[in-house]
Amino acid sequence: LLSWRWRHKLPLWLGIEQQSSIYLFLGRGLVQAIVVMLVVALLGALYGEHGINGYAVLTVGLFALVLPWWARYQERQRRVHAQRCHYPFFLDVLALSVGSGAGVMLALQTASESLTAGDLQRLLQQALFRMRSGMSREQSFDRLVQDSGLVEIAVLSANLDNAVKMGL
Repeated sequence: LLSWRWRHKLPLWLGIEQQSSIYLFLGRGLVQAIVVMLVVALLGALYGEHGINGYAVLTVGLFALVLPWWARYQERQRRVHAQRCHYPFFLDVLALSVGSGAGVMLALQTASESLTAGDLQRLLQQALFRMRSGMSREQSFDRLVQDSGLVEIAVLSANLDNAVKMGL
């Protein structure tokens, strides 16, 4: 239904974590807007308000569609900001672990365990779990980049791939 580009951009804009819930979220928002528009139209007809016209019903429906999206978008922005705040500490611990002779997996595990509980720690632990479960490192890092939405994680993923290819 949606092109590949929009399937990957839309979840980030809407604040949706999983790809499969895009259609559920859009469908639920559309049904919610239609129900609100019908309720406003019915209440206007029930109370004999002749001043409520189609534009007012459409405006209320638009607000019913936009306001939940705006709340999700703001929550997503708060989570991205929290991830960016924890990222420098994560990089410092990762660099110290690698500098002390740990491999990539052990360094990632040590760095993720040193973080306070939050989205970045959860995403890193999920990536480590995927790698331990048999998913390739590249696929796991790609999912990590996609789930986090941070450019910094994408750069880290590319650098870790290069480091592993060079023998770290």
